[in-house]
Amino acid sequence: MGQTNVRIPGLTVDENSLVNGLLKQIDDLRISNMLRTSYYENKRSIRQVGTLIPPQYYNLGLVLGWTGKAVDALSRRCNLEGFVWPDGDLASIGGDDVWDDNHLSSETDSAIVSALQHGPAFLINTVGDDDEPDALIHIKDATEATGEWNRRRRHLDNLLSVIDKDKEDNI
Repeated sequence: MGQTNVRIPGLTVDENSLVNGLLKQIDDLRISNMLRTSYYENKRSIRQVGTLIPPQYYNLGLVLGWTGKAVDALSRRCNLEGFVWPDGDLASIGGDDVWDDNHLSSETDSAIVSALQHGPAFLINTVGDDDEPDALIHIKDATEATGEWNRRRRHLDNLLSVIDKDKEDNI
């Protein structure tokens, strides 16, 4: 893809530098993320599996599908049942509405699969339009979002979410 610097009007030089750094982060991991996705989707054959398969069978290009099966098996064991707020009641501030309006019981399955494939997956909250719920939660994988993790505080300091790509899948 070859990442080029962008300049967003209204942002400071430092903010534009931060955006470009996050875009570079997505671009640097693009090839490895595409490879992981292709293994998951069984679009790549495994040519060499060591001593498990005799050499005369290497050229058959066996697609074993074990990567997709492993990810799916692990994801079926991860079940998000809800969120907890120890000091309060989530329902009183609309937590149940956010859960139901965004179909989070089923949508989180795709986040789990994405996290098992690429490492991170992101749940991103945006404000809905007039005919939409107040809070929209979007699931993004590592090919469409990235951030800077603060280990000390255990949260993201910065996040970049890609909302559109061109026909060639460029950001």
